[in-house]
Amino acid sequence: MALQIDGIMNEKEGYWYKNNNVSGTGDDAQVPWGRGAIFYPNPISLGTFVTGYLSLPESFWNFKLDRSTVIREQNGKQAKIPLYVTNHYDAQKIKRVVIVWPGKWRDSWRYINMMGNAYLVAQKYPELNVNDGEVYMMSPVFFNQLDELALKDDELRWKDYGWSAGGTARSPEEFKHISSFEVIDHLIEMSLDTSKFPNVEKVVVVGHSMGAQANLRYAILKRPKKYDDRVKYWIGDPGSVIYFDEWRPVMKHNCSDYNSWPYGLNDQSSVPLYNRKRAGNGGAELVKEFNNRVIRFGVALDDNGRGNNHCQSKMQGPNRIARSSQWISHRGDSWPSSHSVDYVPGVSHQDYVMMAYYYSMKFIFSEDDR
Repeated sequence: MALQIDGIMNEKEGYWYKNNNVSGTGDDAQVPWGRGAIFYPNPISLGTFVTGYLSLPESFWNFKLDRSTVIREQNGKQAKIPLYVTNHYDAQKIKRVVIVWPGKWRDSWRYINMMGNAYLVAQKYPELNVNDGEVYMMSPVFFNQLDELALKDDELRWKDYGWSAGGTARSPEEFKHISSFEVIDHLIEMSLDTSKFPNVEKVVVVGHSMGAQANLRYAILKRPKKYDDRVKYWIGDPGSVIYFDEWRPVMKHNCSDYNSWPYGLNDQSSVPLYNRKRAGNGGAELVKEFNNRVIRFGVALDDNGRGNNHCQSKMQGPNRIARSSQWISHRGDSWPSSHSVDYVPGVSHQDYVMMAYYYSMKFIFSEDDR
C-alpha cells in the first residue's frame, strides 16, 4: 500500500517532510501524546559535525559523559570509547538496557536525551508497564578525524562515517583493527554482565536515520553469541538498506558495486573484517542468523527525503520511504515472523517522534513487547 502512494518513486517529487507534520522534534517540543511527561531539551555541544566538535556536554538531567570504558588493552595501552550513560540508578532494579546509536551528526548526547524523553512518555501509559528506574541507557560517541580537539589520546576515532558500516578505528595506532561493531558487542556483553546488572532481561539496540543504517548493518553482520535471544533491534527510517540478492527497483543508475557492502553481500571482500569469514556464499549464513533476530522497523509515511545520496542508494529508490518499502515488499514470503514493521502516519524524518511513537516505545521499553 505504501508503494501505491502518489509520487513515491518520483525522483523529482517535492519533499513531503519540508514542514514537520507532528510537533515534537526532540529539540524544543514534546509529542502531542506525551500525556504531561516532563520534556528535557537536548544539550548543546561546542562545535558541529561539519567542522568538528571542540567539547562535549558533560552532564544533563539524568545522563553523564563517561570516558572510562575500556574496549581493548594491549601492551600496557588502552582503547576507550566515550559513553553517555544513565547517571543515577540502582543496578539491582535494572531490567532492560537500551543502547542508542548516534545519527549522522555523531551527536550521541542528543540521541540518548531523546530516548530518555521517550522513556518518560512510555511511563504515562499504564498498559505498557514501564516503571521508573528499570531501564539503563547508553550511547557511544564515535569520533572522527574532525573531532581531534574533543577526543583524548586513548579514545577510538574513525574516518568520516566509517563507524556506521562496521569500519575499523583509525586511531590510536595500536587499535586500528577495532570495528565499531565490536564496540556494540562490548556494550551488550557489559549490559548482560551480572556483576554490573544482576537482573537485566533484555538489551535493545536502537538507531534512527544513519544510526538505523548502522543498526541494520550490525544486525546482519553480528557475530552469533549465546545471549542473542536476549537482544532486540529497533531500526527507524534508514537512508539505505542491504539487499540479499542482485535485484534493485531502480536499475538505470550505473553502479558496478551496487551489491557490495554496505548495500549488498555479493562481494565478500568488501565486508568488514569484523565478520568477513562468514560472509561467503552471498552471505547466506548471515542472512539466516539475521532472520532469527527480533527486529522492529519504523517507517515514517511522510519521509520522502533522499537520505543517503550515493548511487548505490538511488538504485534502492529515490527516498527513504521508497527504499524501505521496496525492500520489505521484495523480501515477500522470506520475511521472518521475528521481524515486524510500523508505518507511522503523519510523520516525516523526525527522530524523536519516531522513538516516542506508541509502538516504538512498546517494543523498546515494555515487557509486553513480543
